[in-house]
Amino acid sequence: MIRLLWLNILLLLFASHLSIAQVETQTVMIDGVNIQYKNFGKGNLTVVFEAGMGEGMDNWGTIPESVSKFAKVLCYNRPGINGAPETKDLATVPVMANRLDQLIQQVCGQDSIILVAHSMGGYIARYEAGKHPKTIMALVLIDPSAEGVYENMSLKEMQAYVKTGDSVFATQPPGAQKEWKHYLTNYEFMRGISIPKKIQVYVFSSSELNFYKYQHKQLNKNPWSQHFLIEGGHWFHLKQPKLIVDLLDQVVDKLNYKP
Repeated sequence: MIRLLWLNILLLLFASHLSIAQVETQTVMIDGVNIQYKNFGKGNLTVVFEAGMGEGMDNWGTIPESVSKFAKVLCYNRPGINGAPETKDLATVPVMANRLDQLIQQVCGQDSIILVAHSMGGYIARYEAGKHPKTIMALVLIDPSAEGVYENMSLKEMQAYVKTGDSVFATQPPGAQKEWKHYLTNYEFMRGISIPKKIQVYVFSSSELNFYKYQHKQLNKNPWSQHFLIEGGHWFHLKQPKLIVDLLDQVVDKLNYKP
């Protein structure tokens, strides 16, 4: 299973999903670094996309473009990712979530927010929702990183995981290397983070990795919150974007934010 996950990560890092390439890239200064982002669509609700480890704002396939037809969209590059300027800041969950929070404040203003996160981005989105829940209406977590996976690895499994990860990220951009460096300690920041009941939480688990039992714990007590098991791999959303787009359409409709 671990080898399969790393093979998928390697393929994704060298892949290109540039469906929003034609949208103008803008920048905003946050903590001394220019953050690259794209903001488009319509309405007074913004769907914010938080990519997985080492991935940028262009790694969402057709999903943002489809979502922009019924909501505003915000995608961005974390520092050192996808050609973005680097920073000396650590790639810890609190640092990355604080940057996300400032980006939302500066770009989205008073808009209500739906956070969509993939893989490691799930840590950032959950931390943000737990610490700054005021404007967040819903979380959509796509095969999110789950702390239980790593807490329950044997020493031998962890050593193999680290060895393969070091090899995969050795040739990746500085930002991706930094995120990997902090990845296996970042789950410690998730202890004590809970999602307020007012926020709808939707979790998608891929059948390939079989992390369902750990990801299920990320649900809260909101009556709309749901957990879906999807046949496919860690990046199933790129092959089945309609699953995510249709859910977001329904959530925006439930929240009465259709433009």
